[in-house]
Amino acid sequence: MTRILFVRHGHTYWNEQKRYQGFADIELNSQGISESQKLSKRLAIEPIEAIYSSPLKRAMQTADIVNKNFSKDIIQNENLKEINFGDWEGLRFDEIVNQYPELSQQWIRNPDKMRPPKGENFLDLQKRAIIAFEEIYNANKGKNVLIVSHGGLISVLICHILQIELAGLWRFIAANTGISVIEERNQELFLTTFNEYSHLKLFKSD
Repeated sequence: MTRILFVRHGHTYWNEQKRYQGFADIELNSQGISESQKLSKRLAIEPIEAIYSSPLKRAMQTADIVNKNFSKDIIQNENLKEINFGDWEGLRFDEIVNQYPELSQQWIRNPDKMRPPKGENFLDLQKRAIIAFEEIYNANKGKNVLIVSHGGLISVLICHILQIELAGLWRFIAANTGISVIEERNQELFLTTFNEYSHLKLFKSD
């Protein structure tokens, strides 16, 4: 049985400040490092056979901390990056509301159609997320695989796997270091776990 664990990276300063970070290469803050250490303890019981990551620092740092249990070669995949927010990169949502009042409303109401200026829309993100997922899935049949990525990417992939329109993606918001699990059963894919983050309360960081 193929089993793929998706994990959102740990906290960054921009998460703390509620800034849209997208393609911006922001590092984990102290909270994110602590979360990743707790995540590592939770995932130590999993028989991880391959690890993939977005190349952005916040994802790679999270993957590196978890990989202390497994000593695998972390495979970076450009298509696992977060959505490109274009001109919205680095802005807080309240700033976006003030500077782009109509677009910010469309962003909430029609996330499948609205595109930030000079950025991607969620359909763009979903198309490349599917490419990355299928590459990883086809290369790891019957294995347990860890993918460290971003909240937006995880949401659009879950919509794809559950055959839900992208307009419903706001229903699937992953917490930092939240774990979501996709399993293959009888040649079909199932979401068996979404956004598990019990490790943040159960474990202490190093």
